[in-house]
Amino acid sequence: MVFARGREEPPGPGYVGNAFVDALRPKLPKMAIASYGVDYPADISPATGADDMSAHVQSMARSCPKTRMVLGGYSLGAAAADLVVAVTKPAFGFTNPLPPAMDDHIAAVALFGNGTRRILGPLRNFSPAFAGKL
Repeated sequence: MVFARGREEPPGPGYVGNAFVDALRPKLPKMAIASYGVDYPADISPATGADDMSAHVQSMARSCPKTRMVLGGYSLGAAAADLVVAVTKPAFGFTNPLPPAMDDHIAAVALFGNGTRRILGPLRNFSPAFAGKL
């Protein structure tokens, strides 16, 4: 689980991220679920979080190619995850887009309190590769 916390939450996966991981564990008792809290200030911009999330996903895909990840975020963290899965070229301050075919390493995307959706519409409109994973 790679989770970006909400605005001004303490470092780590945040309250929602921790609750989400805790809720998943009993549903997947035979799977080891590790969590990574995206390293970013969680203040006003999602770009730094998106860069860190993307770097972590790429690193995990290289070092553990059979591992499939769940990406998630709450509030500002959801906007960071939006950038990672929807933006294919550097934009909006986001400088580290996922390379092609990286979606094979992502099992699902879970976004909570995603304000970006109200403005731009559903994420599946921008990232067809992830449409079935949202």
